[in-house]
Amino acid sequence: MGPFMEVDTWLEEDRLLPRKQRHTGVRIFQRLQTEYAFAGGQRTVLAYVKRRKSEMELERAKSYERLVVSFPYSNTAFVYPTPAENQECFLEGMKQSFQ
Repeated sequence: MGPFMEVDTWLEEDRLLPRKQRHTGVRIFQRLQTEYAFAGGQRTVLAYVKRRKSEMELERAKSYERLVVSFPYSNTAFVYPTPAENQECFLEGMKQSFQ
C-alpha cells in the first residue's frame, strides 16, 4: 500500500461529507484499480481502510484537561475534567470542587 497513500487523502476528505456520500472500502478498491491499476487484493484494501479509519478516529478523539485541587490540611484531592485550559473552565472546576 506504500505508493497508494492517496487512500488517506480520500478518507480525510470523506470526513467532511455526509455519511451516505463517503467512500466504502469496496469503492476505494475500485478507484485504486481504475485510477492506479492496482493489482492487490480487495481484502488488503479493506483491512487497510478499516485500520486507517480507526486510527483517524483516535486522532480526532476529544481530549480533556484536568483541574487538580489539593487540600493539604484534610489531605484530600479533587479532580475535575475540563474541555480547555481557560478561565471559564478553571472557575467552573473550582465551583464544582466546593459544592
